[in-house]
Amino acid sequence: MAEALYFKRLNFQKEQKLLEAITLFNNWLDELLISGISQLQNDPTKLDEIASRMVDWGAPGIARKLRIIPERIEKRDNWMEFAMQQLGEFYLVVRSFKRLEALSETEKEDLLSFCGIPFTKAGFSEIAFYTDDWCFLGTVLEKEEKLLIKRNWFFGLNCKSCVLFLEFQFNRFAPTKQFKSGVIYKSAVQFYPSTTPQRIKDIQTENISIGSELILKTQTIESALDSYSERLSVNPLLKQLCFILSEIKLIKHLDVWYLAGKTGQMIRITNTIPEIQQLLAYSSNDQNIFICEYDHNLLRVFSVVMDHQLIRLSENS
Repeated sequence: MAEALYFKRLNFQKEQKLLEAITLFNNWLDELLISGISQLQNDPTKLDEIASRMVDWGAPGIARKLRIIPERIEKRDNWMEFAMQQLGEFYLVVRSFKRLEALSETEKEDLLSFCGIPFTKAGFSEIAFYTDDWCFLGTVLEKEEKLLIKRNWFFGLNCKSCVLFLEFQFNRFAPTKQFKSGVIYKSAVQFYPSTTPQRIKDIQTENISIGSELILKTQTIESALDSYSERLSVNPLLKQLCFILSEIKLIKHLDVWYLAGKTGQMIRITNTIPEIQQLLAYSSNDQNIFICEYDHNLLRVFSVVMDHQLIRLSENS
């Protein structure tokens, strides 16, 4: 079978099919900008058609991202802003494909990940294991049509970094791993190749320990955003990141809730009203730590550390 020209883990036929998909997608984006993105609100079938074609041509990751837009339009929750941001990512990906010769292998892997090209078991056989004590911080759930996405966040007690174990559940009967808050899982893990590696293939749950006092490396909102900006400059396709925040307070402005740092830097939070009521109680003690997922300039708080004990918010349990 002929070898691919640009992507080592694809064969020639799959690579050509993917490149044709990107060309097709590029043409669709150009037509959309000419006619105006407001038509997406009036004719959502335009998204269904191109999403189906992306699946047929081997880019299911792009299809999933396209199908999120009608959901936001239906909710009327800043859908135009969201759509513009998503379209900006699409154009970045299309432009990156036009300069494949100049990209590193890890940059190409970020593109394949964005397009939803699965990483095979054979590929992992060449990736070294990294062993650490992984403290389970919590899970953020996201639904895409019939797909449930579980983002499980862990903190490495030795590497002092957060890692992501991603699970996809296609129906409620499909089993997923169950982790306990604050429990430390001693495991060797493999990282998916990326310019900003954080996603791991799997994590073993057999060897566990429960510490009496949990001590995590924290950041202020300001330092967390600086760190995110640095990583984003390396990998513009970086999505979610886990923030472990201290020195913060909860602020309400124009019926919208924010986490604010000492300098006044604020980030909007997307938690539900019941969760915000819990956070108000926890924020009364400035020694408490908020563990959040940062995504598209928004925060979702999913756990709190109080008196060195990790507590998950009820709606994320």
